[in-house]
Amino acid sequence: MEEFSRARTIQFLIVFRSVSNVLVMVLLMVTNYVYSEQTSLAIVKMQEVDQAMVASGQKDFLVGVNWKNRKSGNVMLGLNLTFNIVCGVLKAITKSHNRVIYFLIATYPRIIISNFNTYFFILTLMVEDRFRLINSMVLQSLDESIKVRKYPTDSNFSKNVTDLMWWHKNLVDITRKINEIYNLNVLLCITIDFVLLVGDLYITMHALFFDLVYQHCKTVLSLSVNCVFYIV
Repeated sequence: MEEFSRARTIQFLIVFRSVSNVLVMVLLMVTNYVYSEQTSLAIVKMQEVDQAMVASGQKDFLVGVNWKNRKSGNVMLGLNLTFNIVCGVLKAITKSHNRVIYFLIATYPRIIISNFNTYFFILTLMVEDRFRLINSMVLQSLDESIKVRKYPTDSNFSKNVTDLMWWHKNLVDITRKINEIYNLNVLLCITIDFVLLVGDLYITMHALFFDLVYQHCKTVLSLSVNCVFYIV
């Protein structure tokens, strides 16, 4: 009975992993197609904020953070692609037949999902950097006011405050719009990875505790690779 329950768990995870990854990939494609205009408008609005920041003398800061984010994005995309392919190959070699088909089904959706998560993460970092710039400018103004015991000290104080409020309002709108578009996708990714991680760990621990590792070494290897992938 115990072995039968364990077999049912394995079958459920196999079906759930394949179906869920393909489902999320399709959902991402549909979301990008349906909300492509809204996403483009959010990017355009961020560019307008950048132009206003450059006009206020923040060009060096924006160049620095954009270069950092671009570099981080390229590194993450490279790591995601490499890790997905390596994990896909390791899992495919544990199969006795249809290895190429299994590799494509298991790996291609994960590559699409990982690339989206990287894009979403970098976009979030870009917005966060601009909020950080606004906070630093506000703190700098407060420090100057404390030193001279009066406020404001700048003849353009009213304009600077208006600019900061406009930047902040637009960044909040951008953040809200992006979250409205992609929050379901992100939640699905987190939920699916959690369910698969718990299931794979359960089967792996079962094999370890009941000395079934050598009998099912290929399955344990595949599950261990999955666990490392979800944790990373």
